[in-house]
Amino acid sequence: MIKFFRKIRYDLMEKNKTGKYLKYAIGEIVLVMIGILLALQVSHWSNQSADRKLEKRYLSELILDLQTDSIVIYKIKKYSDRQALSKKKLTKYFEGKQIIEDSLVSYFGYQWKHVAKFNPITTTLDEMKSTGNIGVIENTSIRRKILETYNYYTTHINNNEDRYLIQ
Repeated sequence: MIKFFRKIRYDLMEKNKTGKYLKYAIGEIVLVMIGILLALQVSHWSNQSADRKLEKRYLSELILDLQTDSIVIYKIKKYSDRQALSKKKLTKYFEGKQIIEDSLVSYFGYQWKHVAKFNPITTTLDEMKSTGNIGVIENTSIRRKILETYNYYTTHINNNEDRYLIQ
C-alpha cells in the first residue's frame, strides 16, 4: 500500500503537477488524521468498557460489604436490646416488683458483658480511594450515597468510642 502511494507521489512530482500533488498531500494528511481519530475513539470505547466492568465489580463488592455489615449491626442490636430488657427487669426489681431470683443473676450478668464494637468492612472503598477509582462509579448520586454511608460509619464510631473506654 505504501509503495502504491509513493508511486503516485513520484509520478505527480515528475510531471510538474504541483497542484495535484498538493491535493494528494492534503488528502493523505486527512486520511492520517481520520485514522488517528478512529484509533482514539476505539481506545475511548475500550476504556469505557473496562470502566463499566470495574464499576460493576466495585458495586457488587460494596453490596457484599454492606450486607455483612448489616448482619453484624443486627447482632449488635439484638444483644443491645437484650441488655435493655435486662435493665428494665432490674429496674422493676429495685422498684419492689417480684421477679424470679434465678433470673436476677442473669439480668445482672448481661449488664457487664461487653457489647462488640462495630467495625465496618471498608476494604472495597479503601481500594477505590487508594487507586483513584472512586470516579469509576458513573452515577453521582450513588457515589455520594456510598461516601455518605461510610462517612456516617466513621462519625458514629468516633462519637461512640468513649463509651467503650474504661474510666
